[in-house]
Amino acid sequence: MKLPIIFLSLFLLPLFCISQINTSIDFVGGIDYSYRNMKTVKNSSFSDSLIVRLFDEDEIGKTNFRIGFNFNKRISKNTFFKTGIRFVSTGYQRKYDANEFRWGNQQTGGVFNPDLPGDLPTLSKLIYNYTFIEIPLVVRYEFSQKKFTPFVELGVAPSLFLKGRTKFVDNDGKVQTNEYDPVITDFSQINFVGVLSFGGNFNVNEGLQFFVQPAFRYHFTRLFKEGSVKEFLWNAGLEIGIRKRLK
Repeated sequence: MKLPIIFLSLFLLPLFCISQINTSIDFVGGIDYSYRNMKTVKNSSFSDSLIVRLFDEDEIGKTNFRIGFNFNKRISKNTFFKTGIRFVSTGYQRKYDANEFRWGNQQTGGVFNPDLPGDLPTLSKLIYNYTFIEIPLVVRYEFSQKKFTPFVELGVAPSLFLKGRTKFVDNDGKVQTNEYDPVITDFSQINFVGVLSFGGNFNVNEGLQFFVQPAFRYHFTRLFKEGSVKEFLWNAGLEIGIRKRLK
């Protein structure tokens, strides 16, 4: 428990320093598509390169969500600093062809017949899901002060790994779930994530804004700390939020 407390205290410190004047608070939610970039370390073996190629052929991304709060402070006429806290779900999946699994009683005279019932339900999908607490440290530049204001954001989002979960889904729709404790597994517990987004604010009145922003995130920290094959998660999606100015 000490690591999460230290992490949150460290990155929420700017919030307490800036939340007295000229600030605003956002409630934001988003849907994104996530996947991973997999590559080998230097001087890796042929088998490692083969693993990457096979995994890239079989695995695909999946849809995820994020939800949380932002805290904003104006640091110049058009520039704002943003921090906050988010709950993030991300990951990817692997879909299986029924022909990949052949059970003993699907053989007739040495010939495979996929229409015959197998010994076990056929695995149709394997889902990898990872959850994080994200602390955005982002600078936003707004291009005008009009009713509709386009903007761009750039920054980093230190993220605390919470849990890894694998779901096995068979053709009958049954799900078996395995969860992994981040303390005793090889997951990187602190991840640094680059953030780039652009969008627009719509001023409802002097104290209220709506905003929409497409965003892209890339994990600079590898998902697993060890191993000759490295995975880096990434996300691309859309966030929608409401912003309330504080006096």
